[in-house]
Amino acid sequence: MDAQTLAQVQAEMDSLMRTRQQLRADERGLKARSAALATTQVNRTDLRGALQEYLPPHLMPGNVGGFNCVTWPFWFQVNFDFGTNPTITGGNVTNQTQNFQVTQESAILLLGISRQAAAYSTAGHLGPWSITIRDNQSSRQFNDQPIPIQMISTFAGCPTKLPVAMLFMPNAIVSCAMGNWLPAGVAQPTIGSGAQQFSFFGYRIRIEDQEKVLSSVFAPYSG
Repeated sequence: MDAQTLAQVQAEMDSLMRTRQQLRADERGLKARSAALATTQVNRTDLRGALQEYLPPHLMPGNVGGFNCVTWPFWFQVNFDFGTNPTITGGNVTNQTQNFQVTQESAILLLGISRQAAAYSTAGHLGPWSITIRDNQSSRQFNDQPIPIQMISTFAGCPTKLPVAMLFMPNAIVSCAMGNWLPAGVAQPTIGSGAQQFSFFGYRIRIEDQEKVLSSVFAPYSG
């Protein structure tokens, strides 16, 4: 073994020794932290505050804390049914409106939407359908133009994320209008079932100062 090879081997051994020392130091730190957690007396009157000392924000459970601090996941569904082999008339003549209501228990922060159709056909997944979402309580409209349904995820476990979360207050009625983007005067025959379902995903949150929140929500300027 020449001197250069020997030097390389020695350098690699030194690197491995330093790695072992670091791993042992990390192990000692984890053991010490585990022992501290095992002996910590959790303050049951402020469990969230106690957990914040040991958990990073992204691991903090949402269902722990005061009555007005907890959050929990929730889903709302609306169903549309245009029948079998419907003829879709443009100019939004063929349309339906369905609603869901947020219960008075808490508000919901809407984060995503997914959909499902009964048929992979021109009456279902492939149809020229579109949807508009509106909060009847505040008269806010979710989108300025109807959304083609093909822009919305068909996987319930992976909904289409909204660019900005949308807050719906307790007792709010959310109107979902399903129409189509065909030009006026155009009629398109279709094949298959026209049944569709949309799922709205978000987190339920309790609002302490509802009056202040409501006073900051205004209807969009209509010109």
